[in-house]
Amino acid sequence: MTPYKQRSCPITKRLAEDLMIRNMADATIDAYTYHVRRLADFIKKPLDRVTPEDVRTFQLHLIQDKNLAYSTFNQAVCALRFYYRHTEPMPWPVTMVPFGKRPKTLPVVLSRHEIEKLFQCTTNLKQRTFMMTPGTNRRVGRRAGCGSPKRHA
Repeated sequence: MTPYKQRSCPITKRLAEDLMIRNMADATIDAYTYHVRRLADFIKKPLDRVTPEDVRTFQLHLIQDKNLAYSTFNQAVCALRFYYRHTEPMPWPVTMVPFGKRPKTLPVVLSRHEIEKLFQCTTNLKQRTFMMTPGTNRRVGRRAGCGSPKRHA
């Protein structure tokens, strides 16, 4: 049995029913009911009295206190948007609940010394040539511009 079926709260029961009507997966239903329940536990007031500021405070709590990954944070946002759009429509626009963006990281750039060590790791002349020649088709046994391997009859 999935965890959302064990939850007896009328709020999450109604949300689960709305999600089932839309043929959502059990894992999605479980995640959405979990996040909406966490909002209710966090703000300690009925969900029909939630303000955009309450949702913002909850989002800050997820990021700062719980250190959630942005994928989990966005899952919580989707759950709240669904809840306040379909299960418990609110007078304030649900689009005010923002998604989080993953922090962008720069690619790792090897130093000249590290590149030289990498080239020295292989003793095979063919492999070393492929590594040192930029812009070549590095797939051995493949023709340039073609996705299928060479076949000889």
